[in-house]
This record gives sequence, structure tokens and C-alpha cells, in this order.
Amino acid sequence: MSGFSQTRVKLVFSLSILTTVITIIWFFIAKAIDMPELSNYLGITAFLFIISCILSKYGNLTIARVLYLIALNLSVSLTASFIGKGGSVEFVLMFAIGLPFLFFSFRKEKIYVGLFAVLPGIFWILLHITDFKLFTDTQMDREVAIHTVYPVSVISTIVLVTFQLVYFSYLNARYYSKIHTKKDEAIEASN
Repeated sequence: MSGFSQTRVKLVFSLSILTTVITIIWFFIAKAIDMPELSNYLGITAFLFIISCILSKYGNLTIARVLYLIALNLSVSLTASFIGKGGSVEFVLMFAIGLPFLFFSFRKEKIYVGLFAVLPGIFWILLHITDFKLFTDTQMDREVAIHTVYPVSVISTIVLVTFQLVYFSYLNARYYSKIHTKKDEAIEASN
């Protein structure tokens, strides 16, 4: 793990925890709306996010990031298949499109950035082509999805995208601070 920055390790760790919490909430929602298959898949996904969290903290960050992104894209697509278009669960894939740019170094890991930035788009297209029956034909009632799942879907998307934007802002401020410090040091050295 010596080749990875602590900032990236902390990002994967904290995002894995956040996503585990969101997945557990969705797990209980699936239980409450009597969708046992979906709740089972979400339980497995929560477990994968926990493994990603552990790997990022103590193990291989590359495997943690790949596992996280695959689990995220599959769980969103699976949930969208079970809920249907009315729940708008697929909008979480917007978050997944930008995530590889935070997770991977564009200089050193371009292949991962490209692959995982395209993967959510592929799932989104497949969901629409299959009329949200990508993984199952069993979907909940559209009205129930609109009134029960849609608000949770919107809140989940807002929380994840806000996390992403705050992290981008944090990185930007940190690098600006470094540049400002180097500039001051250069001016002081030249004087």
C-alpha cells in the first residue's frame, strides 16, 4: 500500500462506510416493502462495501477500489431493476460516473478511470433498453415506487454527490494552499 496517498486511502475508507450505511438503509426499505430477493442482494452488497473498507484501511487499495465500484454499479442497477423506473434509483449512477476520477490517479491508472467511468453509463443504457428489467421481471408497483422509494433515492443521490463535491473542494483547497506556501517560500528565498 506504500504507493498510495493517505488521502486516497481515507477517501475509499470513508466512502465505503458511507455507502455501507446507505445500503443498510436500502436493505431495510426492501424488507419493509416485502422484496426479500432485493434485500438479500443488498445485504451481500453491504458486506462487499465492508470488505472494501477493510481492504482500503489494511490491505490492497486497488482491490478495494475495484470491488467498491463493481459492487456500487451492480447494486444500483439491481435495485433499479427491482424498483422500476418510478423509483429513480438509477440516478445514483451519476455519482458513480464521476467517482473513478477521485478514486484513481489519471496519470498512473487511466485504464481504471476509463473503465469505471463508462461502466455506470453502460448499466444506465441497459436499464433503459430493458425497460428496467435488466436483472429481474419482478418490479414493485409504480405508484408505490414513486411515493415510497423516490424520496429515498433522491436523498441518497444528494448525499453521495455532496460528499463527492465536498471532497473535490477539499482537494482543491489543499493544493491551492500548497501552491500558495511554495510561492511565499520562493518570494522569501529570492529576497
